[in-house]
Parts: sequence; structure tokens; C-alpha cells
Amino acid sequence: MLAECKSWSSRVPQDTVHSMHMVMQGAGANTGFIISKIGFQKGAHEAAQSTNIHLLTWDELQHKFGRQWLTHQSGKLEKLMPELKLIDHLHLSQGDTTIPIHNNMIFGATGQWRELSDVLADIRMIIFAAMAQPKTYDVPGPIEIPVHPDTSGAVLDSHGIWSLHLPSVRAYFEWMVLQAQTCLAKYRALHQRAHAAFETLPDDMANAASERMINGAEGPSA
Repeated sequence: MLAECKSWSSRVPQDTVHSMHMVMQGAGANTGFIISKIGFQKGAHEAAQSTNIHLLTWDELQHKFGRQWLTHQSGKLEKLMPELKLIDHLHLSQGDTTIPIHNNMIFGATGQWRELSDVLADIRMIIFAAMAQPKTYDVPGPIEIPVHPDTSGAVLDSHGIWSLHLPSVRAYFEWMVLQAQTCLAKYRALHQRAHAAFETLPDDMANAASERMINGAEGPSA
């Protein structure tokens, strides 16, 4: 498939259709789309008849492929969410206190608890923001998601909650996927550094760190 986009202030003429047909033949394409900002002249529609060239406006293109696009975008985000939720559970679980104690001990013992806390806060922000995921591709913006006060573009909503107003469904998925990928990359790098540093600690320091965690001297603020 080939697509040619025309952001012109005038309607697309039939010559463009003829040119597209030649390009398709040269490229071996079996389907062509010409997308116009304004629309098409009558001759363009006549030239496209009995061909495999489809003339679409931008709105028509979105309606034609919107559901497939949304499924693809949702799939990219859904691939990232399980790992984010697992990390959140391993460090901030309310139901099993022994799991966070063990997993957080290594970061506390190596002086990286504050950095871990920042990453965990960002991960939980993404988890909550995922609850606002649009269900259709044509949901009108802005799309509001809860964020930290220091998030770029954050504003207070009518309920006094800091939120980010994303202008469209596309902007929502672009922001979410980038933030999720960034959080995972930061956590993986931090996890590797903390474990490598913990392996170098003398036994007495490692044991002392374990005791501090068990006694509640260090730990997550849920």
C-alpha cells in the first residue's frame, strides 16, 4: 500500500490521481490512498473509478483505520503495564509486608532508597494514568490524567488534583508509552546498580541493613 498526503488549501485534481497510478505501477503496490486536507475535484473522483486508488479526507482516513490504530496503540501500552505493576507490587505491596521488606533492603543498604522512591512514584503515576485510557480513537480532547505537581504542564483541576490535559488520543498514547518506557529503563538500571553494590558489602553491613528493614527503620512510604 502507498499513501500520498496533500495538505493543500485547494482540492486535489485528477492529475494527482494519474501520477499516483504511475507511481503504484512502478513500485508494485496494489492499493493506493490519496489523503486530502480539503477534498477532491470531480475529475479526481472520476479518474479514481475502477482503480485501486482510494480518495480520502483526513477525517475519512481516521474513520477507516481508527479502530486498528487504537488497537495497535493499546497493545504497545499493554505490553509495558504488567512489568510496571509487578515492580509496584514488589516494593509497595500493602498485602504482603515481607516482600517489600526484602526487595527494598538492597536499595536502602546501598544508599539508593531515595532514587528508588522517585522511580516508584513515577511508576504508580503511570498506573493510575492508564485508568484514563481512551476506549475509542475519536474521543475529543483534552484527556485529563492525574500526575505529580512537578510534571511538566501539570495544572490543578476543579477538585484540587494535579492533572495533565493531553489534547488528543494520539497525544495520550505518545505520552504514556514514552513515560512507561522511561520508568522501566530507570528502574532496570537502578536495580542492576543496587544489586551489584550490595554484592560488594561486607556481611556485617548486609546483615545490619536487613535488621534495619525488619525493624522498620527504612522502607516505603505507601
